[in-house]
Amino acid sequence: MEAVLEVEDSKDDKTTPPIICPVPLWELDKAHQFFSGKDVSEMFVRTRLFEDDVFAEFTIAELIELKWYRDISSLILQYKKWHEVGVLEWIPDQRVHQETSPFSVYFSETKIPELYLTEEPDHSHWGPVKYWGERRTPRESWELD
Repeated sequence: MEAVLEVEDSKDDKTTPPIICPVPLWELDKAHQFFSGKDVSEMFVRTRLFEDDVFAEFTIAELIELKWYRDISSLILQYKKWHEVGVLEWIPDQRVHQETSPFSVYFSETKIPELYLTEEPDHSHWGPVKYWGERRTPRESWELD
């Protein structure tokens, strides 16, 4: 799979709202029809850890680097594995990946080692970050109810 999918372009990139991934990561390689003109690595992915009330947001590029994936294909394959074994589910109206089991319980048994880098990537280009996973997309109607 190519790392660039297309997303509708805006005339003024400064006013372009953040794009939240509209499909679960394990289906991203089948979702080309959703996109037309922008790098998919800048889409936001939402993840809610087991028994948490709030979700974390990362761009796909951040998630790849933060978790040491080799590339976007590796990210997709690992999420497919987690979905297949039942530890991640998709909540479509929230566009959230929901853990159904604590990470510490499933990770070591479901990790596909060849999908990960063996040395930590250089994160210096990210600049200062308040905290990883901080909310960067606008509130949605389902959150206000």
